[in-house]
Amino acid sequence: MMKILIKIYNTVHFFLNMVVVYYILSILGFIYGIISLNSFNIQSTWASLTCLFLNAKLKKLEGSQEPVRNEKALILVNHRSWSDFFIHDKMLDYTANFLARYLVAVAFPISLLVSPWMKTLWYFNRDAPRKDFQRFYKWCDDKWAVSKRNNLIVYPEGHRMFDATKPGPLKKGMIIYAYERKLPVQIAICVGNENLIHEKNIKINRGSEMSYFIDKPIKSTDYQTFESFFEHIQKRFGEVFEQVYQAHYQKDK
Repeated sequence: MMKILIKIYNTVHFFLNMVVVYYILSILGFIYGIISLNSFNIQSTWASLTCLFLNAKLKKLEGSQEPVRNEKALILVNHRSWSDFFIHDKMLDYTANFLARYLVAVAFPISLLVSPWMKTLWYFNRDAPRKDFQRFYKWCDDKWAVSKRNNLIVYPEGHRMFDATKPGPLKKGMIIYAYERKLPVQIAICVGNENLIHEKNIKINRGSEMSYFIDKPIKSTDYQTFESFFEHIQKRFGEVFEQVYQAHYQKDK
Protein backbone atom coordinates (compact mmCIF):
# COMPACT_ATOMS: atom_id res chain seq x y z
CA MET A 1 0.00 0.00 0.00
CA MET A 2 2.83 2.40 0.89
CA LYS A 3 4.49 1.79 -2.48
CA ILE A 4 1.25 2.67 -4.25
CA LEU A 5 0.87 5.88 -2.24
CA ILE A 6 4.48 6.86 -2.99
CA LYS A 7 3.94 6.20 -6.69
CA ILE A 8 0.78 8.31 -6.70
CA TYR A 9 2.56 11.12 -4.86
CA ASN A 10 5.52 11.04 -7.28
CA THR A 11 3.18 11.08 -10.29
CA VAL A 12 1.15 14.03 -8.98
CA HIS A 13 4.35 15.84 -7.97
CA PHE A 14 5.82 15.33 -11.44
CA PHE A 15 2.82 16.61 -13.37
CA LEU A 16 2.26 19.60 -11.09
CA ASN A 17 5.86 20.63 -11.68
CA MET A 18 5.42 20.17 -15.43
CA VAL A 19 2.41 22.48 -15.32
CA VAL A 20 4.51 25.13 -13.59
CA VAL A 21 7.47 24.71 -15.94
CA TYR A 22 5.74 24.43 -19.30
CA TYR A 23 2.63 26.50 -18.68
CA ILE A 24 2.92 29.01 -15.83
CA LEU A 25 6.57 29.94 -16.40
CA SER A 26 6.03 29.97 -20.17
CA ILE A 27 3.23 32.51 -19.71
CA LEU A 28 5.42 34.62 -17.42
CA GLY A 29 8.19 34.58 -20.02
CA PHE A 30 5.71 35.68 -22.69
CA ILE A 31 4.40 38.49 -20.48
CA TYR A 32 7.94 39.72 -19.84
CA GLY A 33 8.62 39.68 -23.57
CA ILE A 34 5.61 41.94 -24.11
CA ILE A 35 6.52 44.29 -21.24
CA SER A 36 10.14 44.58 -22.36
CA LEU A 37 9.05 45.08 -25.98
CA ASN A 38 11.55 42.41 -26.98
CA SER A 39 10.19 39.06 -28.15
CA PHE A 40 13.68 37.56 -28.02
CA ASN A 41 13.48 37.76 -24.22
CA ILE A 42 10.67 35.21 -24.05
CA GLN A 43 12.69 32.03 -24.37
CA SER A 44 15.68 33.15 -22.29
CA THR A 45 13.35 34.39 -19.52
CA TRP A 46 11.50 31.07 -19.45
CA ALA A 47 14.76 29.08 -19.38
CA SER A 48 16.20 31.24 -16.58
CA LEU A 49 13.03 31.03 -14.48
CA THR A 50 12.80 27.28 -14.96
CA CYS A 51 16.43 26.67 -13.95
CA LEU A 52 15.81 28.81 -10.88
CA PHE A 53 12.53 27.07 -10.02
CA LEU A 54 14.11 23.60 -10.27
CA ASN A 55 17.40 24.71 -8.71
CA ALA A 56 19.27 23.23 -11.67
CA LYS A 57 23.03 23.17 -11.07
CA LEU A 58 25.19 23.33 -14.20
CA LYS A 59 28.84 22.42 -13.88
CA LYS A 60 31.10 23.54 -16.70
CA LEU A 61 33.98 21.10 -17.14
CA GLU A 62 37.57 22.26 -17.43
CA GLY A 63 38.59 23.11 -20.98
CA SER A 64 35.05 23.81 -22.15
CA GLN A 65 34.81 26.50 -24.82
CA GLU A 66 32.34 29.35 -25.22
CA PRO A 67 29.58 28.97 -27.81
CA VAL A 68 30.29 30.58 -31.16
CA ARG A 69 29.20 34.21 -31.09
CA ASN A 70 30.66 36.09 -34.05
CA GLU A 71 29.13 33.94 -36.82
CA LYS A 72 26.36 31.46 -37.43
CA ALA A 73 27.06 27.93 -36.27
CA LEU A 74 25.29 24.59 -35.95
CA ILE A 75 25.54 23.16 -32.44
CA LEU A 76 25.13 19.42 -32.01
CA VAL A 77 23.84 18.45 -28.57
CA ASN A 78 22.95 15.08 -27.07
CA HIS A 79 19.28 14.56 -26.27
CA ARG A 80 18.31 13.02 -22.90
CA SER A 81 15.24 14.64 -21.35
CA TRP A 82 12.50 17.26 -21.58
CA SER A 83 14.83 19.39 -19.47
CA ASP A 84 17.11 19.74 -22.49
CA PHE A 85 15.11 22.68 -23.79
CA PHE A 86 15.88 25.00 -20.91
CA ILE A 87 19.14 23.47 -19.66
CA HIS A 88 20.77 23.70 -23.08
CA ASP A 89 19.51 27.24 -23.56
CA LYS A 90 21.26 28.34 -20.38
CA MET A 91 24.30 26.15 -21.09
CA LEU A 92 24.82 27.93 -24.40
CA ASP A 93 24.23 31.35 -22.82
CA TYR A 94 20.99 31.90 -24.75
CA THR A 95 22.78 32.09 -28.12
CA ALA A 96 20.96 29.33 -30.00
CA ASN A 97 17.72 28.75 -31.83
CA PHE A 98 15.91 25.43 -31.42
CA LEU A 99 14.37 23.06 -33.95
CA ALA A 100 11.32 21.28 -32.54
CA ARG A 101 8.88 18.79 -34.01
CA TYR A 102 5.19 19.64 -33.86
CA LEU A 103 4.73 16.64 -31.57
CA VAL A 104 6.38 18.71 -28.81
CA ALA A 105 3.55 21.23 -29.12
CA VAL A 106 1.00 18.54 -28.28
CA ALA A 107 2.42 18.36 -24.77
CA PHE A 108 3.39 22.04 -24.50
CA PRO A 109 1.01 24.05 -26.72
CA ILE A 110 1.95 27.45 -25.26
CA SER A 111 5.40 27.19 -26.83
CA LEU A 112 3.78 26.79 -30.25
CA LEU A 113 1.48 29.77 -29.70
CA VAL A 114 4.33 32.12 -28.77
CA SER A 115 6.93 30.76 -31.22
CA PRO A 116 5.99 33.25 -34.00
CA TRP A 117 6.92 36.11 -31.66
CA MET A 118 10.03 34.49 -30.19
CA LYS A 119 11.56 33.54 -33.55
CA THR A 120 13.99 31.33 -31.60
CA LEU A 121 11.89 28.15 -31.55
CA TRP A 122 11.28 26.69 -35.00
CA TYR A 123 8.51 24.12 -35.25
CA PHE A 124 8.61 21.78 -38.23
CA ASN A 125 6.83 18.76 -39.61
CA ARG A 126 9.05 15.70 -39.16
CA ASP A 127 8.19 14.46 -42.64
CA ALA A 128 9.18 17.73 -44.34
CA PRO A 129 12.95 17.07 -44.51
CA ARG A 130 12.39 13.55 -45.80
CA LYS A 131 10.21 14.82 -48.63
CA ASP A 132 12.47 17.64 -49.77
CA PHE A 133 15.69 18.42 -47.90
CA GLN A 134 16.58 21.43 -50.03
CA ARG A 135 13.23 23.03 -49.41
CA PHE A 136 13.63 22.36 -45.68
CA TYR A 137 17.12 23.89 -45.72
CA LYS A 138 15.70 26.99 -47.39
CA TRP A 139 13.04 27.14 -44.66
CA CYS A 140 15.85 27.04 -42.06
CA ASP A 141 17.62 29.87 -43.90
CA ASP A 142 14.47 32.00 -43.76
CA LYS A 143 13.92 31.30 -40.05
CA TRP A 144 17.52 32.11 -39.24
CA ALA A 145 17.41 35.36 -41.19
CA VAL A 146 14.87 36.88 -38.78
CA SER A 147 16.34 35.60 -35.52
CA LYS A 148 18.90 37.51 -33.47
CA ARG A 149 20.44 34.28 -32.20
CA ASN A 150 23.49 33.22 -34.19
CA ASN A 151 23.45 29.51 -33.44
CA LEU A 152 21.10 26.62 -34.13
CA ILE A 153 20.81 23.62 -31.79
CA VAL A 154 20.27 20.25 -33.42
CA TYR A 155 19.80 16.92 -31.67
CA PRO A 156 21.49 14.61 -34.20
CA GLU A 157 20.63 11.38 -32.36
CA GLY A 158 17.03 12.00 -33.40
CA HIS A 159 15.38 11.01 -30.12
CA ARG A 160 15.89 11.10 -26.35
CA MET A 161 18.50 8.69 -25.02
CA PHE A 162 17.48 8.94 -21.33
CA ASP A 163 20.00 6.84 -19.31
CA ALA A 164 22.17 5.72 -22.24
CA THR A 165 25.87 5.34 -21.43
CA LYS A 166 26.89 6.21 -24.98
CA PRO A 167 25.41 8.36 -27.75
CA GLY A 168 23.24 7.00 -30.50
CA PRO A 169 24.27 7.06 -34.19
CA LEU A 170 24.06 10.55 -35.66
CA LYS A 171 21.60 11.53 -38.37
CA LYS A 172 23.17 13.24 -41.37
CA GLY A 173 20.41 15.67 -42.39
CA MET A 174 21.38 18.88 -40.62
CA ILE A 175 25.08 18.08 -40.76
CA ILE A 176 24.71 18.10 -44.55
CA TYR A 177 23.05 21.50 -44.15
CA ALA A 178 26.06 22.80 -42.24
CA TYR A 179 28.44 21.43 -44.85
CA GLU A 180 26.51 22.92 -47.78
CA ARG A 181 26.17 26.30 -46.05
CA LYS A 182 29.85 26.21 -44.98
CA LEU A 183 28.90 26.60 -41.33
CA PRO A 184 31.11 25.65 -38.40
CA VAL A 185 29.82 22.86 -36.20
CA GLN A 186 30.24 22.86 -32.44
CA ILE A 187 29.60 19.82 -30.25
CA ALA A 188 28.09 20.40 -26.79
CA ILE A 189 27.45 17.48 -24.45
CA CYS A 190 25.45 17.62 -21.22
CA VAL A 191 24.90 14.73 -18.80
CA GLY A 192 22.88 14.56 -15.60
CA ASN A 193 19.82 16.50 -16.68
CA GLU A 194 18.01 13.19 -17.10
CA ASN A 195 17.97 13.13 -13.29
CA LEU A 196 16.40 16.57 -13.08
CA ILE A 197 13.43 15.56 -15.23
CA HIS A 198 13.03 11.92 -16.24
CA GLU A 199 9.70 11.76 -18.01
CA LYS A 200 10.07 8.06 -18.79
CA ASN A 201 10.17 7.20 -15.09
CA ILE A 202 7.88 10.12 -14.15
CA LYS A 203 10.44 11.56 -11.76
CA ILE A 204 11.67 15.04 -10.99
CA ASN A 205 14.55 15.89 -8.66
CA ARG A 206 15.11 19.53 -7.77
CA GLY A 207 18.70 20.54 -7.18
CA SER A 208 20.14 17.97 -9.58
CA GLU A 209 23.64 18.66 -10.85
CA MET A 210 24.62 18.26 -14.49
CA SER A 211 27.98 18.47 -16.20
CA TYR A 212 28.64 19.87 -19.64
CA PHE A 213 31.43 20.50 -22.11
CA ILE A 214 31.39 22.66 -25.24
CA ASP A 215 33.98 21.59 -27.77
CA LYS A 216 35.90 23.89 -30.08
CA PRO A 217 34.23 24.61 -33.45
CA ILE A 218 34.82 22.26 -36.36
CA LYS A 219 35.14 24.19 -39.61
CA SER A 220 33.26 22.55 -42.45
CA THR A 221 35.50 24.37 -44.94
CA ASP A 222 38.49 22.36 -43.69
CA TYR A 223 37.08 19.16 -45.23
CA GLN A 224 37.12 18.33 -48.94
CA THR A 225 34.28 15.83 -48.72
CA PHE A 226 31.15 15.57 -46.63
CA GLU A 227 32.04 11.98 -45.74
CA SER A 228 35.30 13.01 -44.05
CA PHE A 229 33.51 15.87 -42.29
CA PHE A 230 30.75 13.60 -40.99
CA GLU A 231 33.18 10.88 -39.95
CA HIS A 232 35.15 13.35 -37.84
CA ILE A 233 32.01 14.79 -36.23
CA GLN A 234 30.63 11.37 -35.36
CA LYS A 235 33.93 10.30 -33.82
CA ARG A 236 34.34 13.53 -31.86
CA PHE A 237 30.73 13.44 -30.64
CA GLY A 238 31.39 10.04 -29.09
CA GLU A 239 34.69 11.17 -27.56
CA VAL A 240 33.20 14.25 -25.92
CA PHE A 241 30.22 12.27 -24.65
CA GLU A 242 32.53 9.72 -23.03
CA GLN A 243 34.59 12.50 -21.46
CA VAL A 244 31.57 14.22 -19.92
CA TYR A 245 29.85 11.00 -18.87
CA GLN A 246 32.93 9.74 -17.06
CA ALA A 247 33.58 13.10 -15.39
CA HIS A 248 30.00 13.31 -14.13
CA TYR A 249 29.43 9.76 -12.96
CA GLN A 250 32.91 8.72 -11.78
CA LYS A 251 31.98 9.83 -8.24
CA ASP A 252 29.43 7.03 -8.17
CA LYS A 253 32.01 4.34 -8.87
